[in-house]
Amino acid sequence: MTGSCNDLNVLAKSPLFDEVTTGRAPHIQFQVNNKIHNLGYYLADGIYSARWATFVKSIPKTTRPKDLKFSQAQEGYRMDVERCFGILQSRFSIVRGAARGWDREDLQYIMLTCIILHNMIIEDERPDDSDEDLESDEEEENNMKPRLTTVWEGPTGVDFDPVGRDGYHFNGFMDRYFTIRCANSHSNLQEDLIDHLWNIQGDMEI
Repeated sequence: MTGSCNDLNVLAKSPLFDEVTTGRAPHIQFQVNNKIHNLGYYLADGIYSARWATFVKSIPKTTRPKDLKFSQAQEGYRMDVERCFGILQSRFSIVRGAARGWDREDLQYIMLTCIILHNMIIEDERPDDSDEDLESDEEEENNMKPRLTTVWEGPTGVDFDPVGRDGYHFNGFMDRYFTIRCANSHSNLQEDLIDHLWNIQGDMEI
């Protein structure tokens, strides 16, 4: 097992994008730098050499100022996500344990239960807010205040196309598979995010 369970091999076997390739994931569309993108993405570090449309990585050895600004923002947001998961790991030992021995459905229930318990703890520890406090929070967001975690439980009332072995559905599966792994989409999204962040910074300075 040593040397074979690196991030790239785990990613190749991961069911992370199964719902996207089978067409069961929620439809996502957003606009960055006046361009439309139709796939959600994860913030990833440089260890993932794959240039997928679903990954946005920082830029090593940056030379342009706007690349440096983007890398700093990407790494900062990625650390925020890692800290959120670190809270669950520090609070619940079951989240720190190995996941290989659990079924996928059991892991889903474990994580959902830990998130619910985390929210209950936050609600119990949070002081009672008066109406004035709530109004002030709406006017000025307090980033230091713990936030409740939300869980997407899937769409309601939506019928998905069956995923079968026939040519019609298989072709759709392969189209989505190659869309995820499109290096051009990866580069275009990253460049749009870089320009968007740089333009926002320029507007704020003005």
